[in-house]
Amino acid sequence: MITRQDLVNLLLDFIQVWIHQILYVRELYPTAIFELKKKYNVPVHMAAHEQVARYISQFVESLQPLVLKGNCKCVALKIISPTNHLLERFVLEIESALWALDVPLESVLDSEPTCSLADMQQELRACFLRMAATRSSLSKNPPDCTFSLTVETFTGPPAQGVETGDWIPAENSNEQRWSHLIPLKTIPMDLFKINVFVMEAVKKGKHISR
Repeated sequence: MITRQDLVNLLLDFIQVWIHQILYVRELYPTAIFELKKKYNVPVHMAAHEQVARYISQFVESLQPLVLKGNCKCVALKIISPTNHLLERFVLEIESALWALDVPLESVLDSEPTCSLADMQQELRACFLRMAATRSSLSKNPPDCTFSLTVETFTGPPAQGVETGDWIPAENSNEQRWSHLIPLKTIPMDLFKINVFVMEAVKKGKHISR
């Protein structure tokens, strides 16, 4: 029997693999630093570079208390040009029932979810397959782009991370003009509903073509 604590662990694991996949699909690093692995019965690419892998792992670890409190509204990976312009924003929205439950958290986490592990893994697998197809939907980015990871909460600033130190407020991207939004997958996960999509900036630069 799986528990809802296993469900939380599955969600955090998915976020970690999701970040690695974006870095690979959008070519933020040379392909040589990625290792081909299998997750949820689908091939995925995971960055093997120690510093990159540690940074992602520590970021996801810092999300755990937010997810457990139902206070993680969304996680985003922003791709930034060498001239510091925001080009793309990959978003993972989390709708959580945890914040509204009037029972002890321990009791919730020890209980059995309403959907099977196999069903949830099938949904996650479909999301990764959709992500691989974004190569043909998004314009090519210039070389030497960087990325940043951000988290948005429902109430108040995030708690201090375990390894990452104090969170730093991110720049507001609401004023950014987007050319289109590409929905990737809506994933029902018992206590959670996950919406995954990507937004592309209106103008990436005249040197970029499809």
